[in-house]
Amino acid sequence: MIKMLDIFLHEYKHENRSAEVWLDENGVFVTRHFSDKMWVKDVVHYGHNELWAENAAENWALMGDIPW
Repeated sequence: MIKMLDIFLHEYKHENRSAEVWLDENGVFVTRHFSDKMWVKDVVHYGHNELWAENAAENWALMGDIPW
């Protein structure tokens, strides 16, 4: 299912990675992840708040995918 990203909230950058925090059309937080300015993935954070999405975006920018 395609999610329409409605409201841009924040952006986090570190070295070659960045992530954006969005609200979709249903009020669900979504993070959009990039590496070397290329889109990698979107993560939909159902049931979580803005702080959760901000932390997810910051974690991606600082560390990339964490294999746990």
